[in-house]
Amino acid sequence: MSIDPQADRARGAVVGVAAGLLTIAAHGIGGAGYPDLSSLTLLLAVCAAIGALAATAPARGAVTTLGLLGAGQVAGHYALSEMMMTGMGHAHGATSPSSVPMLLAHALATALCALLILAADRLYSVITNVLRIVAILFFRPVTTATPQVLPRRAARPLFGVPLRGAISRRGPPLPVF
Repeated sequence: MSIDPQADRARGAVVGVAAGLLTIAAHGIGGAGYPDLSSLTLLLAVCAAIGALAATAPARGAVTTLGLLGAGQVAGHYALSEMMMTGMGHAHGATSPSSVPMLLAHALATALCALLILAADRLYSVITNVLRIVAILFFRPVTTATPQVLPRRAARPLFGVPLRGAISRRGPPLPVF
């Protein structure tokens, strides 16, 4: 975990979402078509797990990001091709003609996404460091001086006449029957 837990959660969310979107895009570009809702449900669970792993990963380097995205692509591809058991998915083996473009599409998507996430992570780090420096230089904390106690002044009557009798203690008269 890094010092900034919000950055870790944002990074995990980005890795999870990117893994899902790129799995769908690479799957479609690779020739297998785009998934239906039941496939997307399984893919959503896979991507949530990948995002949670990315948010809690102790290391945040290129190898970790590439590994998590690669695992997301493999698990996402398996989730999308698992639907063939129910008759909704696609069937392709390791030797089918669509497997090479599919593999290349998944690999390219993984590498591209890892580069983008690492660039965004680095940019986030630079921007937050600059904002911290600006905040320290220009927005110094206000020093609190000890409060001065002002002398209490005597109450002055309004218009020179004291209003002591303005509040009456007498109630309304009793009704007589």
